[in-house]
Amino acid sequence: MAGLQEDDEGFQVVKKKKGRQNIKTRNVDSISDVADDFIDTEGLKVKLWQSRQELKPSDFIQDLKETWKLVKQKLESDPAIRSFKDKMISNDSEADPASHLPPELLVHLGQLPITEQIKKSFITSIVCYGLGNFSTCAIARYQLGFLLLLSNMVLVPHSKCFCYDPRFTKSEIAFLKDLGLEVIKENEEGKRVCKEPTLLFMPHCGKPLYNNALWANWGNDNLHNLIILGNSFSSFHERIPEARLFSEASYIAAILPFTTEEKVKNNFKHTDIFNDMAFHIFNSERMKQVPNEIWEQRTEPSYDHIEDLEIILKKERS
Repeated sequence: MAGLQEDDEGFQVVKKKKGRQNIKTRNVDSISDVADDFIDTEGLKVKLWQSRQELKPSDFIQDLKETWKLVKQKLESDPAIRSFKDKMISNDSEADPASHLPPELLVHLGQLPITEQIKKSFITSIVCYGLGNFSTCAIARYQLGFLLLLSNMVLVPHSKCFCYDPRFTKSEIAFLKDLGLEVIKENEEGKRVCKEPTLLFMPHCGKPLYNNALWANWGNDNLHNLIILGNSFSSFHERIPEARLFSEASYIAAILPFTTEEKVKNNFKHTDIFNDMAFHIFNSERMKQVPNEIWEQRTEPSYDHIEDLEIILKKERS
């Protein structure tokens, strides 16, 4: 057997046509409901490492870093984000034991103190929904490789990266945990309440997941904590008639005029992996401009009237 070589992400690499599945309407409650399978773990590590290595030096990632700088500047101008940073820094006096090391390496080692992390990034966690079956789908594998690079870019350790897809198999769940990522146990349907600045990475997800994430954090006192990296909301608006968008995703439609969007340049060599992607932020000052009657509409989303449902729901309970 060939020897193993460990790269800077901790992968052990052995030296020796794509397309995502369409979402089908079915009900899944938790990871205990998913199918079991067998995967070649070492072979999958090699494929994932290769995908990440293709991404890392690409113009796509370099341009993404520049886009993130713009997004970060806009977030840091938000009084609510500044207040959060100041509070976290004042509450934590932990010394930096290895300040001579670059922050990206300290994140990988799990040794970047919270004070330094908040000073440099202020994103406390990443939540990734809708990754898909990365053991069999090349697009999902590139997106997983991207997630690992993204965590370094925004200085969030793998232990603060939370993943969920109802289609994950048990072997894929074990693989993610082996990478140091956290796997969400229950099908949240995207309805996670974020009390601290959280980056939601939602590659090629359906409108209901974005809509649910907005609903769960609806209000001018909390929505600023969401930073969504996923399908462009403005593209939804351009492609879908207004009445239909309000019917199928009312929270996206309602907040869109007050959303700050920064498009991600789609210049990776495979143009069907990160297409139509954008950062979305919800500046607390802009949220004050939202009419009260919009905030007061807080009915939990229902999608019973939609024939081609783009979300896998929890099991119906009796």
